[in-house]
Amino acid sequence: MKRITKVLSLVLVFSIIVTLSGCSRNQNVVTIKYAAWNLDIKEKNSVERQMIDAFNKKYTNIKVEIDESFVKNYDAAINEAAKNKALPDVFMYVSNPQAATNGWCADITNIVSEDSEWENIPKALKEAVQIKGKVIAVPTSMYLDGYFYNEDLFKTQKVNLPSSNLSVNEFKTLVEKMTNINNGSIGLADESSIIDWYPAAVNKKFGWYTWDGGKFNLNSSEFKAGVNLAKSIYTSKQTYANLSKQDKKKLQGNNDWEAWNAGTVALKFDGSWVSGDYSKLPFRVGFTGIPGSRTCIVPDFLIISKDSKHPKEAYEFAKYMSAYSLEGFTKRMEISHKDNTIVSSLPMVKDKKIINNYFSNIKIKGLETEYNRIENDNYIEGVKVLPGYAQARWNYVTNIKIGNKDAKIGDILTNTYRGNLKIEDIAVQLNLNANESIQLFPRQSEN
Repeated sequence: MKRITKVLSLVLVFSIIVTLSGCSRNQNVVTIKYAAWNLDIKEKNSVERQMIDAFNKKYTNIKVEIDESFVKNYDAAINEAAKNKALPDVFMYVSNPQAATNGWCADITNIVSEDSEWENIPKALKEAVQIKGKVIAVPTSMYLDGYFYNEDLFKTQKVNLPSSNLSVNEFKTLVEKMTNINNGSIGLADESSIIDWYPAAVNKKFGWYTWDGGKFNLNSSEFKAGVNLAKSIYTSKQTYANLSKQDKKKLQGNNDWEAWNAGTVALKFDGSWVSGDYSKLPFRVGFTGIPGSRTCIVPDFLIISKDSKHPKEAYEFAKYMSAYSLEGFTKRMEISHKDNTIVSSLPMVKDKKIINNYFSNIKIKGLETEYNRIENDNYIEGVKVLPGYAQARWNYVTNIKIGNKDAKIGDILTNTYRGNLKIEDIAVQLNLNANESIQLFPRQSEN
């Protein structure tokens, strides 16, 4: 009887210990709320959702929960959450300077200073997430802007392929040579991106859209030259946008995307996130970057909310989702391989095996060459990192008129290369308006 009592006592003690340890473990689990625009709906079980599941299984002390209310109407949902002081712990946002201005970003400088893998990130990206000396965002994805080309079409037209160090003059020549509508070829899909990259291609003091670190320079000779190059290509009908309906029909497309997919467009400006899709096209595709031998990086970022109660755990998750985490990027490639998809972000990790594995799955000639030049001479595409870029590039209402109305900057610019406005006549006023529109935003260079 005593033995039975003793056994029962031991069982009871063991049960109490298990219960207490379970309670302790549950109490130590930190919950992180997450929102991003690339999650898609639950039913599709996207790679992003599978990454979150993998993180939750590996890091049992952290539980990441997706806030499904952000999946639709993302921007509106973020702004509403900010009003209610209910931002997720980790979230995507379209503009780092805007998020900083709104006071949404945690200062994670001390956290990243303790992370050896932070050094994997290219210098330009590390600088892009600093405002007034503070790190306010996590670079998660990295892409390259540039021109993709139809290798088969170049060979059919007997024109040499674009070089890996394509100059601006060579670019102009190729667009002209590859325009032969009767033979089913147009030189360029769309000319509008030229005004953004051209100044940086011919003058290294400029970045995207003439940004010099403190202001835009739309009255510069370089910007005017870029606008006039776009105008020359447009008026010469070397770009799809200015073709007649009859000529567009010859190119087998109702728009430049359809014509490109049909194999009748020689050069198309795009980001490297399309490489997986372009690898599957029925013709060989190459990538030559941006003319001028400088690399233009396009990033995605995750922001850790200033109001997060668990910034270190939030950072661990954000890092896992990134391309600079060896563990996270390896898992992403594993999931993508299983799903028969291709990881869209270029790797930021320094592991040669991972890098070789990544490029073995992408059949885009020249992309790896451009990737290997990232640290040589680069700048960041403007949307997510330049202060007030959306205002200065598209939305700000100026006192320059189109017809009888004061026009937005974006409409004015389009009119300079597709309409009757002359950039030389309005450049000074346009530059004043662009810089006027960004006065409220902080600069990376401010200390």
